[in-house]
Amino acid sequence: MKSVVKIWQMLMMTLAIGLLVCAGAFAQAAAETGGMDMPVRQMEFINEEILNIYRVLGEVAGWNVIADPTDVRGQITLKLGNMSLKEALDQVGRVTGYSYLLEGNTLTIASAERMRTMVKSEVAFIQVANLNPQTARSLVLAAVPGINVLVDEGSNRLLVTGTSAQVALARSVIAEHDVATKQRFDFQNEPITSILRTLAINAGISYMIIGEIPGTLSIVLSDMAPREAFDYIVKRAGLVAEVSPEGILQLKPASEEKPTEAAAQSVGLVTDETRLFQVRYLPVAHAMEIISAAYPELVLKAGQNTSIIAATGKPSVLTAAAQLLAWHDFPPVRLGGIIQQGPNTVALLSVENRSHVVKQGDSIGELLIESVTAQGVTVKLGERREFIPVGGSK
Repeated sequence: MKSVVKIWQMLMMTLAIGLLVCAGAFAQAAAETGGMDMPVRQMEFINEEILNIYRVLGEVAGWNVIADPTDVRGQITLKLGNMSLKEALDQVGRVTGYSYLLEGNTLTIASAERMRTMVKSEVAFIQVANLNPQTARSLVLAAVPGINVLVDEGSNRLLVTGTSAQVALARSVIAEHDVATKQRFDFQNEPITSILRTLAINAGISYMIIGEIPGTLSIVLSDMAPREAFDYIVKRAGLVAEVSPEGILQLKPASEEKPTEAAAQSVGLVTDETRLFQVRYLPVAHAMEIISAAYPELVLKAGQNTSIIAATGKPSVLTAAAQLLAWHDFPPVRLGGIIQQGPNTVALLSVENRSHVVKQGDSIGELLIESVTAQGVTVKLGERREFIPVGGSK
């Protein structure tokens, strides 16, 4: 019995040594790739997503960071400072239990178990041109049992890990399905507006209807791409298609004409106008509620498959409504951490659930970063200014 126990202990020790050697190989391979000696002066994160912390460290060195969000999860609070980038990565790994692998300019984060599988297997990137990357990932997982697939959203690529045969099969699956396909559409006595909506959703088109488009249509469109079918229906229905200054496709009946301002003034009338309001951050329905509550005299209409509101009313009221919407249409912002990198103080700012490393004077879209201090960040959008403390949100 003692000999059996001794053999078991020796096996476990051998396994433990093997895992340590494997982990050391990860770090050594990464260090040899370069960039690991970059200094990390000071970073502070409060209840921040683990994956975001790895993304910040990757951004310090200019690396792409990819991981499976279902594999790398959780939040931590920690400070990193006066260490090399490699030491910072190792420190985060010790606290979280995750491993990293640097290949070229790509830093891959995974659990220790998945990382061991990746090191022993063939690793390849597969470019996706037409499919949604998440859809492509699902196709590969369904067709190739046992393969690991991560999505690199920034470059529309899949990182696949498996045997040579599995990787080859994954490539063939993507090659077969990643094509621009034509479809068949069958509409029977369908309102033209419904036909346009169906085709626009399939084609990924944002559009808005100005005025009323009456009538129904029975038609079968075979072997046509959704955009091609959409354009055909627009022409068949006799609609005028124009692109607004906001870049939204506007459709209206060809016979609809707007009274000229000169004609209205000649009879002493102030005509109603129609303006398009771009809603960037609020749900469109909520934005319409805000405007309607303050200015019930306006006629509001939401665009199909867009974040545009068409508002009709007196010019002065429309101007006031636009100002009201601009004040309320503020993005969700969260400050995850402050980073002291050399003489600069930068921040890990999450805007609409996307993380950014920013400094004073930077912009994220139209959101201006006015100041970054050890206490927090001041941001400004239009006339609205907000201070966000570390760990806080708006």
